[in-house]
Amino acid sequence: KADDIAQKAELIGGTAREVIDMMNEIIWSLDPKDDTLESLISYMRQFLNIMLNSTDMRCVLVATEVTPDIRLSPDFRRNIFLVFKEVVNNIVKHSHATTVEVNIAVTERSLAFDIKDNGVGMHHSGYAGGRTGVGMRSIRERAASIGASLDIESIPQRGTTVRFCAELRAIPPI
Repeated sequence: KADDIAQKAELIGGTAREVIDMMNEIIWSLDPKDDTLESLISYMRQFLNIMLNSTDMRCVLVATEVTPDIRLSPDFRRNIFLVFKEVVNNIVKHSHATTVEVNIAVTERSLAFDIKDNGVGMHHSGYAGGRTGVGMRSIRERAASIGASLDIESIPQRGTTVRFCAELRAIPPI
């Protein structure tokens, strides 16, 4: 009986944390003070640190300096973040990787990131089970919705590399 109560409490606690995280993401995505490219990259770095702190994975992060005054629409910024988030979530949940390399590069015209792990890789259709999961469909749909290029390369037992590149669509200053 006590084990059942503890399991239910843990489930409720996990669900509550997920709801809080989702609310924080929504607030972040709608807050005009966070409409900068600099804010987006900062939020991506923060998310990466939080996700990987709970694992034994070693992370190498390289990010170029960002011009802070490039403003992005909330929808554009949110879609980029959600692609990044889903890729990182997939690595943590499914890859069995020991190392993750993240490169974030910004030019005047684009934001690109490569995320590479040394895990088990995935089946060509989406993940190790052979069916395309909801997360992989979501990644592809979000990238397409903002006109971003997306390339996923996976080698069984050697890892996966995700390459993402979006042309920046700056919005005028307020």
